[in-house]
Amino acid sequence: MDRRFKTPIALLGLATLLSSPALAAPSPVGFSLRAKTSRFAFYSRGDARFNVERPETQLARVESLLGHKVSGTVEYYHYDRAEDIAAATGRYAGGLTFPDLGQIHTTGSADNHELVHLVAHQLGDPGPFFQEGLAVLLGDQGRWMGQPVDRVAKKVAKGTTLAAIIAGFDRIEPREGYAVAGSFVAYLVKQHGLDKVAHFFRACHGGRDTATAFTAILGQSLEAAGVSWARAL
Repeated sequence: MDRRFKTPIALLGLATLLSSPALAAPSPVGFSLRAKTSRFAFYSRGDARFNVERPETQLARVESLLGHKVSGTVEYYHYDRAEDIAAATGRYAGGLTFPDLGQIHTTGSADNHELVHLVAHQLGDPGPFFQEGLAVLLGDQGRWMGQPVDRVAKKVAKGTTLAAIIAGFDRIEPREGYAVAGSFVAYLVKQHGLDKVAHFFRACHGGRDTATAFTAILGQSLEAAGVSWARAL
């Protein structure tokens, strides 16, 4: 992520989640309501055309997988380029989610990832490492920047620990950090099942300590899980 900014930033092709509407509420100019479905209000500039059925399908899929339904209408702001998102929100990204506002601001290539954020954040918040890991797994099918996440994670895991990765997640190069997060969450799902991982997210609702919730729900410490994951890569 770009170190020049104190607020969360995502690079071109990346996506992120912003949980503080007071800090980050966008004021996009020139958007108009282009379509409305049972779950979404779609906004874009000009005569841009996009598929309104695919986000409906993805949202229903993620809700079913995680056992949680998003309430209210989702505001979907469609952009052609990351540069356009930067102009509207001040954040250079392929996609941004404002879960407390029920908004996603996204290019077409990032909306699957962003819709996972929208659902998962309402479950609970174990922190950006787990949020991004789940979004990479369910939204990007376990690949990041065109690479299988385990291939990237194997290189990163050799020189550090999971605790260090989680603690410094905002300072790690996103092309590596997001892949590592996706790899670890995929490992948890393989070992414990997605329902258990969703339960872990719920256990972090209301500010509960992530490490405590992890041990209580998944039956091992984060440290032990990190060692097992690294060995399995």
